[in-house]
Amino acid sequence: MKYEADGNVLKLNGREIEFPEPIEEVVEFDKAYVVMFTKENDYSIHNIVALDVNGNQLWNIADVIKLGGPEAYVGLWKKNDRHVWVRSLSGVETTFDVYTKEVIEKILNR
Repeated sequence: MKYEADGNVLKLNGREIEFPEPIEEVVEFDKAYVVMFTKENDYSIHNIVALDVNGNQLWNIADVIKLGGPEAYVGLWKKNDRHVWVRSLSGVETTFDVYTKEVIEKILNR
């Protein structure tokens, strides 16, 4: 699979997907892409989404992690071929399965 991030546009397998804010990070999996986007010097609420190889949205981070209110995310990292780690602005670190959305670990760091 091939992708290219340019500003707020993700070029994915011949398709261009435009996001409301610039793309900060893209993590590639076998059958999915996890994308984190931000405004300049600011983090949007629920700013991580997953797309399938055709560019269709699989989920938004709000579908996966429930923190009691709207939350911005500041960290995104691929742990292995199925799991991704994210960190919220409030310090909650969560590892979950990209495909099933099953939470593997959640740690509160304050």
